[in-house]
Amino acid sequence: FVTFYASFTLDLNSESVLASSLFLPQFLLCAVLVITKFILNFLLIYFSSTSRKRIHLLAQAGFVLSVVLIIILYLTGHKGSTGFMFAWFAASVCIELCCDICTILVSELMPIEVRSSAFTATSIISRIGIVASTF
Repeated sequence: FVTFYASFTLDLNSESVLASSLFLPQFLLCAVLVITKFILNFLLIYFSSTSRKRIHLLAQAGFVLSVVLIIILYLTGHKGSTGFMFAWFAASVCIELCCDICTILVSELMPIEVRSSAFTATSIISRIGIVASTF
């Protein structure tokens, strides 16, 4: 719930990053996300010491640090700057990694008999988080 709430809140408050063009920042964000997920899968396959739990914790820490940097830049009047944009991209990538890992882990923790129901419940809870973030 909290992960999807934070993700959608970050998307809703992205007008300063997306103000110059609608398509270019979205394309850049998608490209960065695809590259990051390829690197993540490479790490999970070829390095046995890498675990989803560790990646989730690192992504959460990266998100918190990026949001702190965004707040500092916003309060000092640097909203819309290049540093603000890079911090926003970093926060977006980190929270998207958290969303993916949360969904995968919840479905893997459930017994096979109820896995589809658990995945559906997770999807519903994430949608509630998205709707709640608009208030």
